[in-house]
Amino acid sequence: MARPEVHVSTFPEKSRRGPVSTHGGSEPRWRADGSKLYYLSADRKLMAVAVRPGPTFDSPKELFQAPLPETEAVSPQCTHYVPSKDGQRFLFDTPAGDPVVMPITVVINWPAALKK
Repeated sequence: MARPEVHVSTFPEKSRRGPVSTHGGSEPRWRADGSKLYYLSADRKLMAVAVRPGPTFDSPKELFQAPLPETEAVSPQCTHYVPSKDGQRFLFDTPAGDPVVMPITVVINWPAALKK
């Protein structure tokens, strides 16, 4: 299976289209003013790509390692983060602490307990 990449296309005519990510990418999000496109790389880094007139794109720049658990898959079907309107802050969906283990109680012969 091919790794996911981030691509863009002109709209409504698809006269220009091309890749934005260079080594795998998922979960693209636009900055509110359209000047940058953010995405998660295959190695869980938040990347930023500046948009120039044309439209053309600069090379992707690594911003930081995303705070995602190792067990969490980065994929096109997920939404792990949202950039602020100015692109200066990012909100990530991460666990707040250690997972809570809830015990499971199995009641055997529960109908007999109802007859009491």
